[in-house]
Amino acid sequence: MFSKGSLHLGNYAGIPLKVHWTFIFIIFLVLGIGISRDRAPVEVSVILLLVGISFFCVILHEYGHALMARRFNVRTIDIILSPIGGLARLERLPSKPMHEFFIAIAGPLVNVAIALLISLILLIGGKPVLIDLNSSVSNFDNWGAYLSIVLYINLLLFVFNLIPAFPMDGGRILRSLLSIKLGKKRSTDIASWIGYTIAIGFVITGFFISYYTLSVIGIFVMFMARGEKISARQEDFLTKNHSGMEGLMTHHRFHPDDMMSDIITHYRSESARNFMVFNEDEELQGVITEPAIRACIQDQAYSSPVSQFTEPSFQIIEPGNLQAALSYMNAFRARYVLVKLGDNAFGMLERYKIVQRMNAG
Repeated sequence: MFSKGSLHLGNYAGIPLKVHWTFIFIIFLVLGIGISRDRAPVEVSVILLLVGISFFCVILHEYGHALMARRFNVRTIDIILSPIGGLARLERLPSKPMHEFFIAIAGPLVNVAIALLISLILLIGGKPVLIDLNSSVSNFDNWGAYLSIVLYINLLLFVFNLIPAFPMDGGRILRSLLSIKLGKKRSTDIASWIGYTIAIGFVITGFFISYYTLSVIGIFVMFMARGEKISARQEDFLTKNHSGMEGLMTHHRFHPDDMMSDIITHYRSESARNFMVFNEDEELQGVITEPAIRACIQDQAYSSPVSQFTEPSFQIIEPGNLQAALSYMNAFRARYVLVKLGDNAFGMLERYKIVQRMNAG
């Protein structure tokens, strides 16, 4: 079943396995190269099979991460396969540095285990473990040569993933070791800068040797390193403000007969983007959302009553920690939540303000 651009392949070890729709480009790429180079159908089929086996090894790599995470009570949301590899999406980062280390190293160690197993099979079968890869895949007319290619692929996955740059496992391993003394935020900054340096090296090297795939990988690594840095900053903020809702809430109250110009004044001063509406008995009636305010500005309906733009639906949560509130907003894609503080007493917690404070911190 397709869901949000991914094909659900089933649940294995209690973890959903999905393949992103862009994975089909790999098949088209192999077929296109085969046709353009006038390859025999058998050779193209052999290459497609090799691609399938390679990505099966990637899946096992990701399950290495996921099953190790389970040992530390970290749930894996799902594993997604894409043309650039696999991703085990964890519900949260482990709290202890060494837990992150073991989770990060588990994936590459799975590739080592596969390589060792293949080596053992080749030795028992009297086949050479290492072969000349300069030959065409179609010339590998025995099972030993084919298995040897899979061995090389797993060794490549092991080495590539140990590069100390996000999103590779080596970046997470480096961060986990640095975190023991420096803390997660500082260690992420250092690991990210090392990742930037390596990524720039990839871009420059790929350009000068005309291997542009390496340059593309370098650009991808730079973006991922930046994403990890932002995530670490946000996590650090949530940790330090785990119960600090009050400083982020707004308490603007308007009545249905007020004019929209009053709300727009507050909106333009950036004091808030969404506003609560109460009736004469001080009962909550609804909310004026940012899209409604923009529509009012576009129509220049400044003198219109607030009731004309009020939305009666709203989400109310009980006071709690900031992480729970943000998780709620992310889950329901809500711009805001209302926090019940007492009888007819509410505060508005806006998602943009949380993110803004995170990035500033």
